[in-house]
Amino acid sequence: MQLNFSIYRYNPEIDDAPRMQEYSLEVEEGQDMMVLDALIALK
Repeated sequence: MQLNFSIYRYNPEIDDAPRMQEYSLEVEEGQDMMVLDALIALK
């Protein structure tokens, strides 16, 4: 199963304005995952 995330990102040192960035994460069907687990996997 594929989970899709839209993450709001901003780094004032290099970005003029905040932006949305798309990420996809492939997980096994039936696998329990919390949002924090997904963010760590995307890191």
